[in-house]
Amino acid sequence: MIELDTLIKGKSTQNYDLVYLFTNNIEKEVDNYLKNRGIHVIDHKVTYAINGEFQACKGSDFIEPYQGSLTKDLLNLALLSGHESRFKKDPLLNPKFNLLYTQWIEESLSGQLADRVFVAKNAKRITGFVTVKKNNNLKHSKISN
Repeated sequence: MIELDTLIKGKSTQNYDLVYLFTNNIEKEVDNYLKNRGIHVIDHKVTYAINGEFQACKGSDFIEPYQGSLTKDLLNLALLSGHESRFKKDPLLNPKFNLLYTQWIEESLSGQLADRVFVAKNAKRITGFVTVKKNNNLKHSKISN
């Protein structure tokens, strides 16, 4: 954990406001190590991936691709989706939370951040959504029992 000690020293001398730590393992040992050195762990990011093609649910009026502009319903859902995020929980990031999530949904709809946006509808009102980004560099691993 020598690299972490270097990072921690840099935090105090460089006056960092935010540091991301990427690791393949989420372990209590790392959390405790950081907490014991005055580093507040806000959350653990989890990314889900699937190997497949983009397809809307066939024969469904409920879920469909969305290509329109930002609506009040979509914006409200985007803001709601972040209620447990590090951007909402971290007191240093919280003041920018609405701005960040508004920008995220706008750039997802424009194709800058997401390849597709799918929406769920109930009586023609958008009640849910998912953004999808295709990653051709995704490494696949086989899980066997």
